[in-house]
Amino acid sequence: MMTPAAGKTATFLLGALLVAILFGLPTFVGAALLLKLFHSSAIVTDSQGPVSFVVITSLLTGLLAGWLGPRYPRLFVGSYEPAFFDASLGLHDKIACWLAEPRCQQRVLTSMLMVSMLSLMVMAQG
Repeated sequence: MMTPAAGKTATFLLGALLVAILFGLPTFVGAALLLKLFHSSAIVTDSQGPVSFVVITSLLTGLLAGWLGPRYPRLFVGSYEPAFFDASLGLHDKIACWLAEPRCQQRVLTSMLMVSMLSLMVMAQG
């Protein structure tokens, strides 16, 4: 049995993780691919650099969006999803609410195309 504080913390962490995976990951993978494509950063020269960069920045995005998103909704309009932090919804319901929004479909398609094209360009470059 979870205490209310533990339930609130678990809900926050789950919401932050969903934001990190669904919003942060595609964004920062794209950023790392751009850095690799243009040979413009030491982040992508080390084998662990891109992984560390993507994981840390994605997690920070999730934590900051969960913490500041409710306070500044206009500032975090693209990276804060209130349903992810709703304690009354289960994981499946949180994702279903997000997927039901029209802007979600556009975001998923845009992220997929961006990461695919950047990956192709990086691989073609060698």
